[in-house]
Amino acid sequence: MGKYIQIFLIMIFIQMSFLFFNCSRHNPPTMPESIPTSTATVIPSYGTVKGTLNLPTPAVGKNYYIYLFDSFEGFSHAEATTYGVCGAGVSIPYSITVSAGSYYMVVIIDTDNNGMSLSPNPGDYVGVYGVTWPQWPVSANVIISNGQILNYDIDLVTGFANVSGYVNVYSMAPGKNFYIFVDNDTNPVNSNHVAYSNIILSDGVLSVDYSLLVLIPGTYYIYAGVDVNDSGLPFNSGDQLGNWGVCGCNPTNPPASANANINISIVNNFYFKMGILP
Repeated sequence: MGKYIQIFLIMIFIQMSFLFFNCSRHNPPTMPESIPTSTATVIPSYGTVKGTLNLPTPAVGKNYYIYLFDSFEGFSHAEATTYGVCGAGVSIPYSITVSAGSYYMVVIIDTDNNGMSLSPNPGDYVGVYGVTWPQWPVSANVIISNGQILNYDIDLVTGFANVSGYVNVYSMAPGKNFYIFVDNDTNPVNSNHVAYSNIILSDGVLSVDYSLLVLIPGTYYIYAGVDVNDSGLPFNSGDQLGNWGVCGCNPTNPPASANANINISIVNNFYFKMGILP
C-alpha cells in the first residue's frame, strides 16, 4: 500500500512541475503603449490701426499718447499703447499695433508738458475714436482681426475739468504735499489712477479747492491726503487722509466699493474732509 501512495505522490509532483514551468514561459503582460499628446501652440493674432489725429490748434513738440483698452483699469494697463511727438500743423499721422479684439481708443496730447505718468490734466488735448469727447461710445468700437489694417481718424478737443470741489484738511500743514486722486482703487502708489493732482499747502489753508480732468466715464474712488511727516506715498501714521462718501473722522475705513459715479460730460462736484491716520 505504501508503494502505491509513493507512486501517487510522484505523479502529482510531476504534474505540478509541468504546470509551473509551462506558466513561467508565458510572456509577461504588456502595458498599453502610451500615446504622446501634443499641446497646441497659441499664436497671437495682430492688426494695425492707423490714421490722423486732428488737433484744434498746432502742438509742435508736444507728446501724444494713444491707448487701446477693453476695460479701463488705468492708463498703464492698456492692451496697447504708443506715443510720439507732434510735428507742425494740426494733422498728425499715427499707427498702433494691437492683438485681435474689440477696444476703445483714446488720445491725449500733453500740452502743458507735465508728463503722462498718471493722467491727463485740464487743458490737454483729448479725443476718443467714434465720437467727439466728452461724448463716449456705447460700446468698444475698434474691432480688429488678425492681419487687418483699420484707418481711423480722431478729432481732438481741449479737455476741461469735469471733477471739482474742495477738501477740508484736518489741520493746517503749511509746506506739506496735498494729493488728491480719482482712482480704480485706494492705493496711491500703484498705476491705476484715473486723475491726480498734487500741490504744496500754504500757511493758513484749511480748505483745498481742486479741479481734475477725468477722460473716461466710470465709477471710481476719490480720496485725498496730506503727507504731514514728509515720508512720501503711501500715506501712513500721522498723515491726513479723507475718502469721499465716508466720515473723515475715521480715515482708515475707505468705502467698501467705488462710489463716485462720474459723468464726463458735466462738472461733477465732490466735497469731503480729512482725519488723522493713527
